[in-house]
Amino acid sequence: LSKHVPEDAESWEFYHVIQLGKAVVTLADKIQKRYRKNPEIMGVNPLTALVEEILPSFAADARDLVSRIIEVVRGRGEDVPVQDGFDLYKELVSIRKVHSQALPSVPFAFHIEGLLADFVWRWIAMTDANMLGWVEGAVNQDDFKVRTSHPDNVPTDEERHSVSAVDMFRSFSQTIDQ
Repeated sequence: LSKHVPEDAESWEFYHVIQLGKAVVTLADKIQKRYRKNPEIMGVNPLTALVEEILPSFAADARDLVSRIIEVVRGRGEDVPVQDGFDLYKELVSIRKVHSQALPSVPFAFHIEGLLADFVWRWIAMTDANMLGWVEGAVNQDDFKVRTSHPDNVPTDEERHSVSAVDMFRSFSQTIDQ
């Protein structure tokens, strides 16, 4: 833990939790590769022993670290950047997947989505605040002409939509896909 997370809680960031998670997965991969040809030693599987100990421990540590990071940052009157929250979510979900595959009967130590839900709500609020500007920009640039692949063709239902409407839906979809 001390190798990937500084001792001073004031300097903790989600990046440290992500690095700790990657270190846990890397260690499990190394053990798996090392004992691939001989997975059991005197009736004990080193990978299983490691995973049974390290994954639940990581999950509990990650929960506590994330809660403390959010608490410290809020105490300074700031917010953890939304993208940092999404990056952490992605990493924690991948570790939860490894956890559920390795230990199907052991629940993950915390509900990731519940702990990080604030980041989704903040992203929605930021997107909502930008929406009017996006719509105004698209409408201002639109010629409001029917689009057809050939001038003599009768436009299809899809081609009857103005460019601004198509651009807005494409923009919304791309934003959500991120």
